[in-house]
Amino acid sequence: MMDKVKVKYKMPSESEPRGNIFCIIGEVDKLLKKNGEAIKANEMKRRILENHEAKSYEEAKSIIGEYVDVY
Repeated sequence: MMDKVKVKYKMPSESEPRGNIFCIIGEVDKLLKKNGEAIKANEMKRRILENHEAKSYEEAKSIIGEYVDVY
């Protein structure tokens, strides 16, 4: 497992408007880039969207949790 960036992200529930996985990916992408972690942001997006490592909402959230501290 990779080192986590010291960035915290409050994960919304699926029922919230921001709970859409694409919205979450966008928010985390911006958060990582704002904190100087553009490479990790791109890697996270590539793993979820291009490599299809996530086969479900929960798997996508798990990958996101590898890049930020989710609370």
